[in-house]
Amino acid sequence: PRSAYPWDIVVQKLPGSGALFFDKRDSSQFDYLTVNETSNVQPSPNKAEDDPNGINTPERLGLEATMCNQNFSQQILKNSTSL
Repeated sequence: PRSAYPWDIVVQKLPGSGALFFDKRDSSQFDYLTVNETSNVQPSPNKAEDDPNGINTPERLGLEATMCNQNFSQQILKNSTSL
């Protein structure tokens, strides 16, 4: 099976030393969590008739999942000054 969310990686090779540098494109979704990666029915990348605002596109769902994950990790931290 092929991934629904391909990686967008830029590879640069330095002349002379031959060192390789791997980086991501600035506009890629690489930092976001993936959603429905193993689902039989992938979320539509286009706005559907039943979703005119496009809130269920993979990009929007990935952004929401990333923000929830980040906010949750900050909410569960213990405040060490309250001891």
